[in-house]
Amino acid sequence: MKRKILYIIIIMFNYMFSQLSVDFNRTFDLNKSIPLMSMPQININKIKDEVTSINKRNSAYKFGHSFETNINFFEKANHEVLDNGDRVYRLKIHSYSAYSINLIFNEFNIPKGSKLFIYNNDASHQIGAFTHLNNKDHGRFSTAPVMGETIIIEYLHPFGLIEEPLINIEKIIHGYENIFFNDRGYNDSQECHINVNCAEAQAWSDEKKSVVMTLTDGGTRLCSGTMINNTNEDLELYFLTSQTCLGGHEDWIFMFNYESLDCFNRNGPIDQTLSGATLLSTSATSDFALLKLDEMPPNYYNIYFSGWDARDIVPTNCVSIHHPVGDIKKISFHQGFAISDGWYSNDNTHWRINEWAEGITEPGSYGGALFNEYYHIVGQLHGGESSCDSPINDYFGKFSQSWDLGLSEWLDPNQTGTLVLNGTSLNDEPDPYLSISNNLLNFLIFDTEIEDQNLIISNNGEENSLLAYNFYHSPFSKVNSNPDDGNYYWIDSDVSNEYQYYWQDITNFGNPVWFEDNDQASGPYDIGFNFSFYGQEYSQFIVSPNGWIGFSEDNSEWHNIAIPSTEAPLASILAFWDDLNPLNSSSSTGMYGDVKYYSDNNKLIVSFNDIVRWDSDETISFQIILYKDGSIDINYNTLNGELDSATIGIQNANGDIAQQIAYNNNYLSSSLRLSFDFAPQWLTINNQNFIYNELNDQEIANHLIQVDGSLMSDGNYTTYLHIESNATGPTSIPVYIQVGYDSEIGDVNYDSMINVQDVVLLINMILGSYPANLEGDFNQDGYINVLDAVLLIDYILSL
Repeated sequence: MKRKILYIIIIMFNYMFSQLSVDFNRTFDLNKSIPLMSMPQININKIKDEVTSINKRNSAYKFGHSFETNINFFEKANHEVLDNGDRVYRLKIHSYSAYSINLIFNEFNIPKGSKLFIYNNDASHQIGAFTHLNNKDHGRFSTAPVMGETIIIEYLHPFGLIEEPLINIEKIIHGYENIFFNDRGYNDSQECHINVNCAEAQAWSDEKKSVVMTLTDGGTRLCSGTMINNTNEDLELYFLTSQTCLGGHEDWIFMFNYESLDCFNRNGPIDQTLSGATLLSTSATSDFALLKLDEMPPNYYNIYFSGWDARDIVPTNCVSIHHPVGDIKKISFHQGFAISDGWYSNDNTHWRINEWAEGITEPGSYGGALFNEYYHIVGQLHGGESSCDSPINDYFGKFSQSWDLGLSEWLDPNQTGTLVLNGTSLNDEPDPYLSISNNLLNFLIFDTEIEDQNLIISNNGEENSLLAYNFYHSPFSKVNSNPDDGNYYWIDSDVSNEYQYYWQDITNFGNPVWFEDNDQASGPYDIGFNFSFYGQEYSQFIVSPNGWIGFSEDNSEWHNIAIPSTEAPLASILAFWDDLNPLNSSSSTGMYGDVKYYSDNNKLIVSFNDIVRWDSDETISFQIILYKDGSIDINYNTLNGELDSATIGIQNANGDIAQQIAYNNNYLSSSLRLSFDFAPQWLTINNQNFIYNELNDQEIANHLIQVDGSLMSDGNYTTYLHIESNATGPTSIPVYIQVGYDSEIGDVNYDSMINVQDVVLLINMILGSYPANLEGDFNQDGYINVLDAVLLIDYILSL
């Protein structure tokens, strides 16, 4: 049975059994300052050069640098005694420029009733409470990464608790790759990957829940692996991966369900983790490793244990599910037969995927399972050479080879002789099935009318199934972002080829912008039309040398921060808010690049050309385009250098609403178009913009889609209804609206002639294979039907 779960995260860090939170609600105040331990500053450029060679094919993906330490927490931490006698110990650890910090303890034993928390400087990300349930016989413990370059370890020891704790930090891992906390939801895996919650992956909704990302080798590397069933079907915590990934398995972190909630690249939950494993069996011949997890996952992790096929039968139409370079979970599809081959020679120890039909693998994917068309594991990834440009030759160690090299002892402990086993799960939930009454909607109205149409959503799934869905509308044909509170959405040319990159060159005729210094805005200048932005109309703009334009007061702050914030530029479009140094009147050195603007009274273009970042040789060219209808484009032409330290997004005049696309991460690429637009106010769903609903099996919901012509001018409009559910991938329904006549009644193809071609098109409209228009309503009764075709034919014959 295939099951789908809709993840709706209301509280990011709630109660979790082992790795994660119990609570973090203080009822006491702490007065003492926290002692700080700073790690030696590392040479990031040198490290990244080394990483480039390490993060190559056939090696586990390295994301962090490990500082070897021997820190007795209680010797270095301060402590305070609370009024009730409880003791609180705190220690701060700093590693300059780290994206994240995770810890490995070689001595970890805390008494029952005590709690340990780890959180970053502003407590925006915390893990814990860790308790006595995290104690292990071998005395070691490891933690998941906490975002930021500074973390605080806090231990609470209740009054009267006699047993003393033991906490010693062996390693501090400086995360120099922004793996888990990228605002866009993914790091830098190649663009041809497919998210596991895309529609084409729905058949694999069970198996995806068995795939886990692991932090290996002292918490510095990343691999993939799969929870696997055994013939006792007793839910033993067996985990299959690659021998390539081995190293310090007692300290491994296992991250479950790290995936986008839908088909598009959004960050997934990073808090469903467990710590530690025991190695049971491994072999280099087929590059496998079987481990058993040390900690029991809570039920809401919803883990699936995949089945397997130990026969040496050539698999067809294979699938691999994995975490390339630590990215959210991806799926790759192969068509045809796998090839029996070898890793070092043609010894038939591996299955070779000669070419992927969709998706690929990368470092970080190693250990990820290969499934046959019957949803059975037949191998795990050893390595290969696939890329988006050349998706060929990935090698998976054969499960059938591994079977006699140690797997059978654990996966068939009673020697039943079973060679094929299906998967299993704790939660055997019935499947919902989403049905909709319309694949498109067509409104034909006048600017004095309001028209309603019904769209029915039903759950035609299995008995006792529950369909949960979000229903909303946006100006974009694909789902890519939730709206901010100003109802703005965004999309880019990497997500949809409907929004292709197109640089508009104004070099030869644009108006030059000159800056007094490299932090002071220039202007105001006339936009050339009234521009609506977060509900306010603006006719003028200012240009900041630090990569943004605005409609309010200047902000000379060169040090970018996250948005929304009252400290950031208000009523602004932040194309690349960073410390830039274009040509200006100051005495600073290293200036380079200029800014020009041009308006044709329908659009405004502001181009930043080859602008250098302060005190570097990194340059960027980008332009902001405002359109009269209120939409916004940002084009990124060329990037020279890392350029991963900017804030990108839009913010309202109060600094409390924003769409942040990036903050100090590597979102950008050359030849990229980023588009913003807001959902039209003239369309509502049940008089709302966003609806969440649930339907039991065979239950239906009737949604009223209303278009208000009084808020529109004559013309043609398109918007989109979007449904995201736990039954399918995102579903988009186009809505076509014609307000008023565009041509003479009967001229349905707008060629200024009324003839047989209009009749043919009108019949297609009646059959529903072509969007209708007002010109097709020949008798003007508000309906387009056979009578209109008959009357149109009579009219043509009378000519």
